[in-house]
Amino acid sequence: MPKLTASGVKDRALELYLESRPAIEIAQTIKTELDEDISIQSIYSWAKSGDWYDMRNKAVIEAKNRIVESNTSRIVRLQEEELGSYTELRKRGDRELHMVDFEQASDVIKAIDVGAKGEQTVMKGMFELQFIQEIMAIIAEEVEDKDSIFRIADKMKALIAVD
Repeated sequence: MPKLTASGVKDRALELYLESRPAIEIAQTIKTELDEDISIQSIYSWAKSGDWYDMRNKAVIEAKNRIVESNTSRIVRLQEEELGSYTELRKRGDRELHMVDFEQASDVIKAIDVGAKGEQTVMKGMFELQFIQEIMAIIAEEVEDKDSIFRIADKMKALIAVD
């Protein structure tokens, strides 16, 4: 395999670094893939001068945020479907109420009540989810320790997880 330019080797080292590979593994991979001998110290030097550490932390945080957003989107979709069902039940009860006599009205009123309470419960959950998202955004902006951010993100993800 032809040797790459120094920047090509460095780019590949960065890719591996962003995958959270240890420096020794990066050096070995570059030797295997590109037939280039790179010292571990060079990798550390590149990482320091190129702010690779910050780049990796930002990439990991963004990936976790995408996972949380994906789960959040799924939860919102399920809540919207549930809200739609309760709304339809309440509306159907409203329509039926005008067409039934007094003895049948109690079943219709129960349906309206179930629909209205269901709508309220789902809406409350949607507001709580939005609140959690806003809290997560604040934490991500303010906390600088990446380990703390990861632990917080994992705990927040567990809070909103739905099977």
